[in-house]
Amino acid sequence: MIVLSPQLLAWCVLRRVVGGGVVKLGNRWLEHGRRTPMHLAETFDALTVAGLVVLADPDPVAVGQRRASATEAGRIRYAQLCRWQAEQLRSPAAPAPLVAAPGLTGGTP
Repeated sequence: MIVLSPQLLAWCVLRRVVGGGVVKLGNRWLEHGRRTPMHLAETFDALTVAGLVVLADPDPVAVGQRRASATEAGRIRYAQLCRWQAEQLRSPAAPAPLVAAPGLTGGTP
């Protein structure tokens, strides 16, 4: 089983949210009408609790869907994670982004 680092998971989730089209329907996360990968659901919830992702009020027309958007803190964290991701790809000496590391939302990656 491949273990994705918390930073990589947060980057994947914030990338989807910043890109638009992410909603929560009940306890399911959807992106452009399709269910998001199951391994990201926990990270979507964690980033929402941490205040990096916010959910709009339920849409009465769309049967309770709640649109997700990144907060200012979420956009800043996404920019940090993009820089981190670029460094990981550039530096052969850096640890691979698939290695588990502590800290999902805070601190320096």
